[in-house]
Amino acid sequence: PDYAWLTIGGNEFVFSLLDDQCEPEEDPEIIARNVRKIADLLIERYPNIKIVTTGYGLPRDNFIDESCDGSTIFAELQSVFTDYDYPSAVTFVPIEALFGGSYNETSLIMSDRSLFRDFIHLNNEGYNVFFSHEPFVEAIGGCDGDIDDDEMEE
Repeated sequence: PDYAWLTIGGNEFVFSLLDDQCEPEEDPEIIARNVRKIADLLIERYPNIKIVTTGYGLPRDNFIDESCDGSTIFAELQSVFTDYDYPSAVTFVPIEALFGGSYNETSLIMSDRSLFRDFIHLNNEGYNVFFSHEPFVEAIGGCDGDIDDDEMEE
C-alpha cells in the first residue's frame, strides 16, 4: 500500500468511561505505544508507505459522568497523538474539533449529532466531512470524491 490511516484505541478508552468512572481503564500511554508499534511495523514492512494518523473527533454526546472533568479526559486522549514525535513517514492531522466539538480548561462542547451513527462513530455524512478535510486529503495525496451510501455499511 502507498498510504495507511492509523487510528486505534479510542473505543477501549471511551467504553471504559461508560461505567461512571473518571479514570479510563485504558491508559493513553498504552494507546500511544500501540500506535508507535503499528507505525513502526508498517514502515518496516512497507518502507515507502506514508501513514496518516488523526487522533479522534470529539463525540456527539457527553457520556462521561458529570462529576468527571471531561475536558481533561479528552485532552489526555488527544495528547496521545499530539505529543508523539513521529517518524518522517507519519503525518498527524488533528481532527478533534472537525465535527463541531471543542474543549478547553473550562468547557466541553460535543460534536454535531447529525454526523454520527452512534455516540462516537461517524455516519456517511461524517465520513464525507472527514475525508474531505483538506489537511487529511493533502496527507494522503488526494481524494477522488464523496463516499456513496452503497460504499459504507451503517
